[in-house]
Amino acid sequence: MRSICERVSRDYFDNVKISLNYRSIGRGFLKSFYYDCLPPKKRNQSDEDYHLSRQERLQGFDEICKIDGFHVSEGFSRHRRKIVEQKAVDISIAVDMLTHTFMRNMEKATLLTCDLDFLPLVNALVNQGMYIKLWYHQGHTNNDLINAVDAHEPITALDIYSWSNLSFQNSHGLPYSWKSLEKETEGLNKEADFPTESDDEVELYKSDGDKYTMIFKSNGVFQNFRYSDLEVLKKFSSEICYTSKVAWE
Repeated sequence: MRSICERVSRDYFDNVKISLNYRSIGRGFLKSFYYDCLPPKKRNQSDEDYHLSRQERLQGFDEICKIDGFHVSEGFSRHRRKIVEQKAVDISIAVDMLTHTFMRNMEKATLLTCDLDFLPLVNALVNQGMYIKLWYHQGHTNNDLINAVDAHEPITALDIYSWSNLSFQNSHGLPYSWKSLEKETEGLNKEADFPTESDDEVELYKSDGDKYTMIFKSNGVFQNFRYSDLEVLKKFSSEICYTSKVAWE
């Protein structure tokens, strides 16, 4: 989740840190299990800075634990060859999911990961009759893992934004999107058509107020996106309509 937030922040919000509302993420689930570890001390990091980073992470764990239905499991981390490794986290996830499956404490489970190391776990759970849904990072997850689950859904910038704290949403925005059964182009001037690798249609319009509207047509349904920054609009609409590969140039 942290890597997805960093990517969305970099692509849309000039690297501003995104604070998540985990109550929103857990909505619709009876229980939610959060797995993380405390940060290791960086080379040349002062004891004071390291203590502050640990306290910030611990405070985050405490806030998550206070949400009804949420449980936090901590592993540990270390530096190895300039890479931060999380230890005991993956094992904890596997143990918990297998335990709840064999105890028949659940009928469905949603796993948020992009790590192919979980493929044997997913196969074991599916073979035991557990219905597994995967939330994953689009473009960063192996297809073998995606194909092994019963259902899958990419986490998009819109998901991260909807899960962010209200204070973040009040100070930052994303393109406005909506679906329609008819093309809504009244008051808009057509700017361009963009080819795709499928039969989907992509058209760009501009209003007198200098806002752009991107319209995707797929299977008879129109997906509309509106924003003032054209490059952000292209990136966002491509991410949401991830089944369509668009030739923007």
